[in-house]
Amino acid sequence: MESKIKQFWEFFEKESFFILENLKYGIVPKSKFELLDYLLQNIHPKLQALVNRPPNGEAHFVFLTKGRLGLKRIITELLERAPENEYWLFKMGLSPWSGEFHDFNKHYKFFGPDIHVYDIYFDIYKTYPSTGKSNLHIHVEKNKPLPKYFINDSMRAFLLYYLGDQLFFKKILYLKIVQRKPRHINFVHISELKTLLEFSWVT
Repeated sequence: MESKIKQFWEFFEKESFFILENLKYGIVPKSKFELLDYLLQNIHPKLQALVNRPPNGEAHFVFLTKGRLGLKRIITELLERAPENEYWLFKMGLSPWSGEFHDFNKHYKFFGPDIHVYDIYFDIYKTYPSTGKSNLHIHVEKNKPLPKYFINDSMRAFLLYYLGDQLFFKKILYLKIVQRKPRHINFVHISELKTLLEFSWVT
């Protein structure tokens, strides 16, 4: 595993400035990220990482633990071998958003730069006792119509960054997008989801 970790960091050091400069202009260098993913999965097939740009402007390269002890051990080894880099902070796990929903929504444009999201609501319509994971109805109030598949993909990214990787991977299984808000579904504002999932975890 040591040689694979070395290979990952050598590639990251070579491409990190190029990746960061592209991200500044809203360009995702897909081929570079695909190769980074490939090198990570050579280390362990469940390893994933993402880039986070919090409001303070820092560039975080985050290794996702998914709440799994085995991944945390591997990530610890990765971080111990991380090179010195003035442009990036390397982190274990994506922490939940601690601020207000509207500040989160203003900073992260998961639905696109021209889409204004007014509010998001959820309903837990099924929970699996064997895993503790849940299926959610999701309703997004926005200024423009979007196809369901796009909303679904955008909401999975939204929830990952909003809940943090541990809660997201441990508690969320399936999203069902509801374009209209029917009365028979007991929708709750998305800001309540983290507390509800954390409560269900300990109980």
